Amino acid sequence: MATKTTKQVTGRLEVAALLTCAELVLRGPARARFEQTNAGRIYVPILTRHDQALRAANAAPAPARTDWREAMAAQDALGARVWVGLKTIEDSAAVTAEVRTAAGKVRHAFSPKKPRRTSPATRVQRASAVRDRMRTVADALARLPVAPGGEAFGVLVERWCAMGAAFREGVVGDRVARAADEARPTSTPPYVLAHQLSGALTRARTTLRDELSSDEALPPSLKAEVFGLFAALTEERRALAARKRNGASKAAATPAAAATPAPAAEPAPAAEPAAASPSTP
Repeated sequence: MATKTTKQVTGRLEVAALLTCAELVLRGPARARFEQTNAGRIYVPILTRHDQALRAANAAPAPARTDWREAMAAQDALGARVWVGLKTIEDSAAVTAEVRTAAGKVRHAFSPKKPRRTSPATRVQRASAVRDRMRTVADALARLPVAPGGEAFGVLVERWCAMGAAFREGVVGDRVARAADEARPTSTPPYVLAHQLSGALTRARTTLRDELSSDEALPPSLKAEVFGLFAALTEERRALAARKRNGASKAAATPAAAATPAPAAEPAPAAEPAAASPSTP
């Protein structure tokens, strides 16, 4: 599938405007007269093909993706609760050395370091691995007091593992949706289809203009009736591009002007000393 860049992607608003221009050409009141011209006979089928392709791509829903944020936040909160609770017991002087050792074993089996935010696929793998490791520290789990909130640490860890394993269905579903999207035969990006339709409209308008200049039997107003909206859109896009170029030129010129030191002002001439007033006898 093609990778889209900021310059390549055609905005939804511009796509909608192009489709409206095509609608006026292909289904507007001047369609019949346009089809009677040589330009119409050539370009109506071409424009129809490009119009249908862009409409289909623009109407196609984006591939569904699972929103993981809420489920990930809940599992992260539970993981932090388990890890901090075990570390608190491990560092506590209010319990026996045997309990502290048991808390350390369980914490290392769960996560030697405080759990970090990871991807859904990694959470599935970690859940399976933690379940396997918990079987090796079952005796240590049995020696631990209940966690804050009154639940056993074993119950909390199993719940955390179940939450991690639940990501499996979503991960698989996303992979299937992504593969189906990439395998679609009509995978031409919308920005390419929009560019093709815009080019076809431009060529059709130019061809009709040339035909009107050589055939006096055709009404001169036909070009405006068929392509007036597209002409206005084209001029608007050109004006916008010109404003962007002018803005970039001014931005590039500003640092250069700022870097040029202003000429130093000449010092003002010193004031002449005032004449001494005659002393009064």
